[in-house]
Amino acid sequence: MPAAIACADGGDLARAEEYLARSEQVAGAFFPQSGWQAGLDEIRAHIAVANGDVEAGRRLLAAARDGFERFGQHLDARRCRDRLEAASAGKV
Repeated sequence: MPAAIACADGGDLARAEEYLARSEQVAGAFFPQSGWQAGLDEIRAHIAVANGDVEAGRRLLAAARDGFERFGQHLDARRCRDRLEAASAGKV
């Protein structure tokens, strides 16, 4: 999942989408009820922002934050929360 985010943030959207598709397959097959779903939302958020849809990015990042919290992945939730705060401050 970090590779997909790095690709999205670096502007390689085709590769980010490819990594997302692969991650969706793994999550669906092996981790349907886990923090993987939150991770997918985080990837989608980065892709949305890279495509210029900042509002969708914020919604997806908030969903990722909430999902990570729900599954006790507090460091991942904090990363999403920090990015949302940066976006609100105009730094993203």
